[in-house]
Amino acid sequence: MEAGDPVAAERLYSEAVKQDPGLSMLYSALGASQHLQKKFVAASGSYRKALELDPRDLSAQVGLAGIAFEQGHHHEAIELFERTLQQAPDEPVALWGLARSYEATNDSRTDGIFKKYLTVAPQSSRTEYARRRLAGR
Repeated sequence: MEAGDPVAAERLYSEAVKQDPGLSMLYSALGASQHLQKKFVAASGSYRKALELDPRDLSAQVGLAGIAFEQGHHHEAIELFERTLQQAPDEPVALWGLARSYEATNDSRTDGIFKKYLTVAPQSSRTEYARRRLAGR
């Protein structure tokens, strides 16, 4: 993000997509800057545009799934995270999101996904939570 400033980043990427409207990564970055500001409708639109341009854009897929999770649409988030993981099975953000979405819906697959997350991202900021979860808190 533009020096940690999502507002400035949104301005920058808004201009960039006007200059080069065919690059999915610009729409993904725009969506991320909007997402960080909790502008979920705008971010969803930007992520969807990125996916329209490149259906395999992982950042947009994960961002859209993250918005679904944050808004409490856990089943939609599960579907989106699972689709991302079909493409990139070891994508740590998608694994984390899927584990948390399963957890929110009391899905029996939760522990398995947390275990996989720990093998993929053993030293992340989320490691302790995953370990506590697997140890029964």
